[in-house]
Amino acid sequence: MFNYSLVNMSSFSGIFIDVFYSYSFLLVLFVSVFVFGLLSVFYRSFFLYSDYLDDSYVELYWTFIPGLILFFLSVPSFISLYYQDKLSLGVNDNFKVLGNQWYWSFSNSLYALDCYLHTLDSGLWRILSVQDSFFLSSNIIYRVLFTSSDVIHSFSIPEFGLKV
Repeated sequence: MFNYSLVNMSSFSGIFIDVFYSYSFLLVLFVSVFVFGLLSVFYRSFFLYSDYLDDSYVELYWTFIPGLILFFLSVPSFISLYYQDKLSLGVNDNFKVLGNQWYWSFSNSLYALDCYLHTLDSGLWRILSVQDSFFLSSNIIYRVLFTSSDVIHSFSIPEFGLKV
């Protein structure tokens, strides 16, 4: 009925973002189940220890474990940044996006095009589709450059995992 995952990705960085999303979701799910389990165990137990006010092991655990979780979340992010930098070395062409207030201007070395958003009554995705499509060649690595003439609200290509 509901789909809570990302769209099907078409680029290497998009696929990596999808894998990272699944990885981080499982990590957050594990932490949530663990914390809920601890809360239910402590709620049901009748053990109350009020004489001992200092526990350095507990302080070590609640400092070390979140740091370890953040480390496990940062490793895939650093790998993704590394590969995205490697991809920028083999760029064949530039794809320029100019954001105007009511439309987008796209250009590369072959041609340029102004694209207006679809209206509400067109039946298509209101913000994710434009009247004229800009086609890029396959098997070519593009560098995407964004700029604005007055204001940019949002630009996204969900299949590439790209949102500016």
